[in-house]
Amino acid sequence: MRTLKIEKYGDQIRLVKIKANSFKCAEKERKKADTLEEIETRFDNNLARAKGRIIELGYCNEWEYFVTLTINGEKRNRYSLPQYIKELGYWIGNYNKKFGCKLKYILVPEQHKDGAYHLHGLFAGVSPDSLVRNEYNFLDCPYYAKSFGFISLSPIRDKDKTVSYITKYVTKAVGQTSLKKGEHLFYASRGLSGKETVYELPVPDDFKLDYENEFCGISWRKPRDIEKMIFDIIASGEQPQKEN
Repeated sequence: MRTLKIEKYGDQIRLVKIKANSFKCAEKERKKADTLEEIETRFDNNLARAKGRIIELGYCNEWEYFVTLTINGEKRNRYSLPQYIKELGYWIGNYNKKFGCKLKYILVPEQHKDGAYHLHGLFAGVSPDSLVRNEYNFLDCPYYAKSFGFISLSPIRDKDKTVSYITKYVTKAVGQTSLKKGEHLFYASRGLSGKETVYELPVPDDFKLDYENEFCGISWRKPRDIEKMIFDIIASGEQPQKEN
C-alpha cells in the first residue's frame, strides 16, 4: 500500500502518491553525490521545487495583474538583483503607506544578454488610485515608473494559464546565474496562503496517477472529481484520514 495525499491548491486539487522511503533514499544519494551528472540532477530538482512553490502560491491566492517590472539604468543599477530587490522592498512599503493598501506579489527575475535584469510576476492588492492609462492605453503605475522605470500591468483573465506562464521564466540559465551569486529563483511577499492537505488515505501500489517517477506520482483534478473518488474509496472499505 502507498499513501495518497489530497491537497487543495485554491480551486485545484492535487493528488500525490508517496512511495515508501523514496525521499529518505533520495536524501542519502544526495549526500553522496559528487559527479557532474549527480550535481546536475540536484540542480534540476532545485528548479523543479522553485516552480512547484510558484504554482502553489499562484493557485492558492487570488491575483489581479500580470506584471512586468523593468529598471531604468539612469535611475537604478540594472545589474545588481539583490540591490534592486532591497530597494523594491522599501518602495513597496512606501507604496502601501501612500495608497493605504497591502500589495502582494510573486516575482520571477529574467536576465538580459548584457546581464541586466527585469522581473515578471503577479500582483494583488493594487490601489486603483495608483494606476493610469498610458499613451498606448495600457495600465501604468507612475509611482513605480518615477522610481525605477517602465512597468506594465495586465488584468488576469485565466489564473491557471498565467501561473503556468510565469514558471517558464524559471530557467536553467537564470538558475545557474542565481546559484553562482547566491540569489533567489523567485521572490514572494510574506503571508501568502499555501496548499492544504485535506485527506490522506492508503491506496494500492498499482493506483495510477497522471505523472509517475521513482519517488512519487502526481495528478491534478477538480474538486467535483475528488468527491466521487473519495466516495468510491469509502465504498471499497478504505477510510480516508481527514487532516485537522
